[in-house]
Amino acid sequence: MSFKKLKAIPRTRSGKGPARRLRANGLAPAILYGAGVESTKICISPRELIKALSGPHRVNTVLDIELEGHADPFSAIVRDHHYDPVTRELLHVDFLAVGINQLIDLEVPFEVEGRSVGEQLGGNLAKKRRSLPVQCKPSDIPAAIKLDVSKIGLNETFTAAELIMPEGVTLRLAGKTPLVTVVAKGAADADKAAEDAASAEA
Repeated sequence: MSFKKLKAIPRTRSGKGPARRLRANGLAPAILYGAGVESTKICISPRELIKALSGPHRVNTVLDIELEGHADPFSAIVRDHHYDPVTRELLHVDFLAVGINQLIDLEVPFEVEGRSVGEQLGGNLAKKRRSLPVQCKPSDIPAAIKLDVSKIGLNETFTAAELIMPEGVTLRLAGKTPLVTVVAKGAADADKAAEDAASAEA
């Protein structure tokens, strides 16, 4: 199985000075570690990385990293990345090499579809999580986990135990974890006020 390709070059020097010189030449420092590879310092093109991650899976896209000097590519995902908060320049990337049959943990976007019965009765729907922790093989990574909320009534909560997951994907949440709630508008306003007050005290 092949994935989107990304070229990489080994690097021998680390530190702020060499990193600045790399970025001045249109490259970004990175590190590759994980299944089948020793921790290796590399550099990549930020432009090519952004292009490779532009599909529906975004940062969860599996890449075939073609490392100079190695005959076979390393399948990997972006495990971490850092940007300059002002210039938005890519500062560093961590790539996790993964095996085709290896189960990996990652966060996948959580999306809701439709309009709930509770909303039609005047309630407010609250989505409790923007993403969900899942475990699956690289080839089974979903672009997003979607939930049709149309049957959720007023003052009802939809929990993790009720969510039907794609084949090969395991949700890593306790079954009682709330994912979506629909409450009356007055109750929703009271909950928000309590949360704001607690945040102010903290």
